[in-house]
Amino acid sequence: MSVVIRRDGTIITARDATFVNERELEGILAEQVELLQTPLDRPLALVARQVSLADAGTLDLLCVDNDGLPVAVEVKLARNGESRRSVVAQIVDYLSALTAMTVDELDQEVDGKLELALKTFDAEDEDAFGRRWKAVGTNLRAGFARMIVAVDESPSDLQRIVRFLSEHSNLDIRLVAISKFDDPKVGTVYVPKIIVSNEGEPLPRPEQRKEAVPPDVFIQNWKKIAGPAASAAWDQLLAALRSADIAELRQGTYPSGTPYFALDLPIGSIRVMRLADPKNSPPELRDMLHAGSLWDADPKAAAARDAFRRAILESVPGAARAGNANRVYVPVEGVTGRSEAVAGAIGRLALELKSTSRG
Repeated sequence: MSVVIRRDGTIITARDATFVNERELEGILAEQVELLQTPLDRPLALVARQVSLADAGTLDLLCVDNDGLPVAVEVKLARNGESRRSVVAQIVDYLSALTAMTVDELDQEVDGKLELALKTFDAEDEDAFGRRWKAVGTNLRAGFARMIVAVDESPSDLQRIVRFLSEHSNLDIRLVAISKFDDPKVGTVYVPKIIVSNEGEPLPRPEQRKEAVPPDVFIQNWKKIAGPAASAAWDQLLAALRSADIAELRQGTYPSGTPYFALDLPIGSIRVMRLADPKNSPPELRDMLHAGSLWDADPKAAAARDAFRRAILESVPGAARAGNANRVYVPVEGVTGRSEAVAGAIGRLALELKSTSRG
């Protein structure tokens, strides 16, 4: 197969070429998200590449459209030989993990890049940004997101599976094939073909916003799932933090009811750790010190973060680094008998970041 290009009266034939690997195709789609769109689609912006989604794995690309619809993209090359069923199951798993998050949790997971992506649509219009931010949250709570399987070739069995899901479920799923052509005179040409799409069929929207979950209700449900040992460890940690009397420490909650700990400092509010949603992970606390530009801009702040992480890893059994951002995940049960050490680490972090803010 080839592509014929007419330029300045000259006919140029670009020959069919193969992608070196999935990373090459992923990179092209990250640079040109328009390759994934139909003429009826809303404008699309890239949020991040290689997004860690709880126990589901790592999503190749996360995008968002200017209506606030999250778009999950999984890239596959035909020659890699994964079964068609596993490919579809994988991206559905990504969708379940993605839509279990709140908009704030998702933005934290991608180091604040969701906010940046939404602002690319209307950089100066704060009201429009606010509407889109709320729309992302509403879509996540309702389980609405678009799934795109991007391939270099689309075997008939993969088309059959995706088409069935598109036509017989409420899933917004799309299959896109990207062909590559090379010519020494014009360079590389990429040609998309939408194989399966819900084009022209808008997603059903929630009739009303889901109510926020009261924090005490979330904790009651969490304790039922986590069990008595983790529940007791959580209570010990709260008691230790109260005893530590860290003036800057604040416990907040997401709309899902999930609690987090933050330090309110002169440089701003910095979220330190959050309790993971029990529906998507084991009972654990997750380090949140990966989001924002502070850590890259201030070596002292980065050193304080590293010291905090080392203290947690050394004091809590089972604590380990996880994800692309090298965060620390802490089994709640491991905090048993070590809650004062965790509270001490948070207190030292607060002191170090306060001194950083004073210069």
